[in-house]
Amino acid sequence: SRDLWEYELNLKKFEIDRLLNHLWEMIQTTWFDYFFIDENCSYQLLTLLEVARPSMLLTSNHYLHAIPIDTVKSILKEKNILNKIHYRPSFEKKMLTKRAALNKDQRVNYFSLIENHNLDKKYSKETLEAVISYLRYFRFKKKKLSHSQTKILRKLLIKRSKLKGVSQNISNILNKSPPNLSHNSITYGFSLGDHQGLGIFNDFSFRVSMHDLFNNDQGYPPFSEIDFLNLNLRFFYEQKKLFFHGLTPLSILSLHPIRPLLFDFSWTFYTKINRIFEQINNPFNYNIGTGAGINYRLLDESLSAFSLLIVDLSAGKAHQKGYRYSIGFKVGAIFNIDKKFKFGFPVEILWDLNQINRTKPRLKLSSVLSIYNNPNYEFRFKANYQKNINYDQNELFENSATFYYFF
Repeated sequence: SRDLWEYELNLKKFEIDRLLNHLWEMIQTTWFDYFFIDENCSYQLLTLLEVARPSMLLTSNHYLHAIPIDTVKSILKEKNILNKIHYRPSFEKKMLTKRAALNKDQRVNYFSLIENHNLDKKYSKETLEAVISYLRYFRFKKKKLSHSQTKILRKLLIKRSKLKGVSQNISNILNKSPPNLSHNSITYGFSLGDHQGLGIFNDFSFRVSMHDLFNNDQGYPPFSEIDFLNLNLRFFYEQKKLFFHGLTPLSILSLHPIRPLLFDFSWTFYTKINRIFEQINNPFNYNIGTGAGINYRLLDESLSAFSLLIVDLSAGKAHQKGYRYSIGFKVGAIFNIDKKFKFGFPVEILWDLNQINRTKPRLKLSSVLSIYNNPNYEFRFKANYQKNINYDQNELFENSATFYYFF
């Protein structure tokens, strides 16, 4: 279940009438090709708003892609266009918020009532409302309730109606992060780093969209990643040459926390083309991988600890057979400190299953610190250590400092 943000626009009546008349004309005679990246449903909404108010030039800002949140930001740049923002929390968000507000005794009664359905005891209105919220979420998640759950929900509603007092107001304790306050989606990065064997380097990166694990979470689901078309070039000072370092067509990471009465797997999927600079002439490596596991949120949701089982397939001239398939783990912990810093140390361990005489696992250790001056500026400090990468070199260490600009 997802939170919904509704942006109520300040359009005059004649502008709304013009938009509706235009829609009525199109519904019978017009069709569009759909392009996922640029001319998608979000883009077409911009064209409708340009019909309603021709002075708004919204589509001209989206020549590369039209991500929904970017289109919202384009609209909100118009003067006096926004009337009001309505926030509609998901069933899950409401259920978790109501449960988190319970005191110790109420939480004991909450879990007991869900497990035993004992309505003979007296319960506080907060406990009843939290259980009602849980059953509503469960009905949404599973599409229906069992006969006994339906009966208990009805009895809970009747029991709550007999208690005095208004329902708990959770609007002030909800963790609200409007998407329009998030960083912009296109990213440019500039790095200065030091490689153990090849010396000082600069990295130049360009990402079409959208968000990686160590970016500012404001406006995004916390501890998540959707990294799309991320290009990286590297310049070594000693060699005085610019190299293609890597391209990530797509990398997705969803760290869904395990909570009492709730269990959802965390998962990842990635495709990468990269060159690990053990030596200056190393060939390219092509990777595709996926994995699933668990994630825990601790310290009032500010710490995410995860463990994923990874299956990885790679191809390239650096491998004895031209390819290798591996299995292993990706684990780590990430701290989100006061929403201004992120510090984490992901660890990746992979065993090659088809390489001759490869009994030792490949190991990759990282430590990352990200600092956010504002949503569209980020400073990141990173150290990488890798061991047993290929046959020609056993260890690799490099560190870097990067400035990211989101536009």
